[in-house]
Amino acid sequence: MQLKYCHIVFFLFSFVGFSQNNVLNLSVSNTNPEVGESFEISVKSSLSQDIQIITPTGFVSGAVMNGISQQIINSKRKTIYYKTESGLFQNEGTFVIGPAKIRSGNKVYTSNTIVVNVSNQGKNSLSPQGKTSAQKLSERVAFGLIETNKTSVYIGEPIRLNARVYAKFEPNSFENYKEYISKCFPDKKKIPNPDIANVEMKSFENKRFYSFSYDKSICFPTATGTFTIQPFQMNLGNFFDQEKIISESGEITVKPLPGEKPPSFNGTVGKVKMERIIKKGAKKQGDVAVVSYIFSGSGNIHSIEIPDLKLPPSIQLYGDPEIKEDFEFNENGAEGKLTIDYNIQMLDPGKLLIPTFEFSYFDLETERFIISFADSIYFEVSETPGFDRKKAQEEANKRLTSKKNKKDSQDSIFSSIPFLVSIGVGLITLLGLLFLFFRKRNSKNEVQVKNQGNEKEDNLEIQEVQNSNSNGDVKFDLTNLETQIDSPSDYIKCLSEKMDTWLNEVSKSKVSTKLSRVEKLTIMEKESALSEDIKAIKYIFNKIDEARYGLQVDSSFCREIHEKVVEIFNK
Repeated sequence: MQLKYCHIVFFLFSFVGFSQNNVLNLSVSNTNPEVGESFEISVKSSLSQDIQIITPTGFVSGAVMNGISQQIINSKRKTIYYKTESGLFQNEGTFVIGPAKIRSGNKVYTSNTIVVNVSNQGKNSLSPQGKTSAQKLSERVAFGLIETNKTSVYIGEPIRLNARVYAKFEPNSFENYKEYISKCFPDKKKIPNPDIANVEMKSFENKRFYSFSYDKSICFPTATGTFTIQPFQMNLGNFFDQEKIISESGEITVKPLPGEKPPSFNGTVGKVKMERIIKKGAKKQGDVAVVSYIFSGSGNIHSIEIPDLKLPPSIQLYGDPEIKEDFEFNENGAEGKLTIDYNIQMLDPGKLLIPTFEFSYFDLETERFIISFADSIYFEVSETPGFDRKKAQEEANKRLTSKKNKKDSQDSIFSSIPFLVSIGVGLITLLGLLFLFFRKRNSKNEVQVKNQGNEKEDNLEIQEVQNSNSNGDVKFDLTNLETQIDSPSDYIKCLSEKMDTWLNEVSKSKVSTKLSRVEKLTIMEKESALSEDIKAIKYIFNKIDEARYGLQVDSSFCREIHEKVVEIFNK
């Protein structure tokens, strides 16, 4: 009896130790960097939740990477989750990095902090572009430059940047690329271009080099002043050897817009045409008209704010505006058109007015502000007998806030999941240990009978999942997805939650929750209603895992996934 209690106590303490053994450690690659010198912040954890790193004011953040690794600790394999963030300081001083934090259920885990001393001694080998003479660069085996199509731009004006590499040998590969960064370019869009395929011969200081460009992007400066573009780094393959390249820095001057800004100006820069069309009219009380505002041209049209129509009390918005983007990023910035559809409901009979709308932008060709007007619109609305104005307003308000409520509800649900998971894992572990302890008392025949029972239960479980999958009416929630494409981490998190929710709903049963995602998809593949799409759904889940566990992603990566999601679920 005493021995039995000793075992139980041991198991309980093992469970407590398991629950408390949560590693969260922060480190930096260089605690004494110079001004403008890039370094890395790394955090390792045994918890799979999102890691948040607190950085001080003045820290210019660069590339961020998340991933997982396996380690052997005390003869046991353990999963370690990590996050690395590169960056730099543009001013000298003493700064505190951290702590890093993870929320798991109702508990917040906090890491250590590290003090970083930033000096301005001028000994940094990463010299600004131009301080290293072209003659000295040409004597190197390999070197890098940051190319720009302009050296001086207005705030909001698109500027093209790319990394340019020169080498005296023909490069066959490169790795460990760290991108150029600057605090004046938080709005940075990648332009598709070949990696190292377009190697060509170029002259530099009357010498011939193998050369290629990489990481071409369009940036939209958001602050005025003179800014340094910090160097990129890479290891360039040279047969059986590698040449490490730390490029020269770049410099860009961002000017304020000249002249007096019109009251309607909200930061749009480029060449933009605004037009308004009525896609659907309205003739009676309660009818919903569709009025579209189309902004076409080039510049920073991707960041145009949703206009406030300033409707009179007799007209109301019926749902949130629908935004359709049809543009691409190139050397002209965002080129194409942005369409905003307003659903507008008529509340009263009579001659109802949508007021004149004014839009203005800064024209880069003429260097002056241009103002466009859309004339007022009149709707002749007849009375609808029995129309309930108050009820219509309540319904419209629900449509305007439904997206927000749904998002808040999802955030609330998913914020509680880590807590429930931690409890579930602990209980399962404890029950598993107790089961092993008492299992020896069972006879061999009893074990066989139990195994047969488990097989029947598993068959029942699979049957229930198959039955539930026959229901093809489960709708995938596309709400708020497309609006987050330009925030890759938010998009991947939101998509992951929606995919898991959809999968659980499709395979819904009391027993099927025991099955893994792979098992659910394998069973669903046998269903005629879903079999054609399972391959694409697996592809989306794989892309989500790539983004969550280490692959650096951007908006083009998210847009590629989103097109596939819409293709599958918006039938």
